[in-house]
Amino acid sequence: MLDVSLEWYGHEGAKGSNLQEVLSTNPVYAKDYAPATLQHRFLLEDIPYGMVPMESLGKLTAIPTPVTSAIITLACELIQVDLRSKARDLKGLGMGRLSPEELKKILERGPQSAK
Repeated sequence: MLDVSLEWYGHEGAKGSNLQEVLSTNPVYAKDYAPATLQHRFLLEDIPYGMVPMESLGKLTAIPTPVTSAIITLACELIQVDLRSKARDLKGLGMGRLSPEELKKILERGPQSAK
């Protein structure tokens, strides 16, 4: 991690002999701030419109998504909002009636192959 950080950010000004020094001198991190609240789009948008549809696709295709599911559940608990109920579902994405085989065909050949 130390070598990668120096390689990626040394030209930006990151320097040091250990990871703590390199990360704390990296000016790129001075530009980014963590949200002041958990009621932020990182949770309120990215999870229901990104992670929940991925979890749904996993269920449709019988691909386990334990880490994705755990992150969704933890986020729901942290902000006390059922993000799954507010999520973009497969029906809303136009995939509500697809079989796993049809989905695989679309992913391999593009959306026109569904017709």
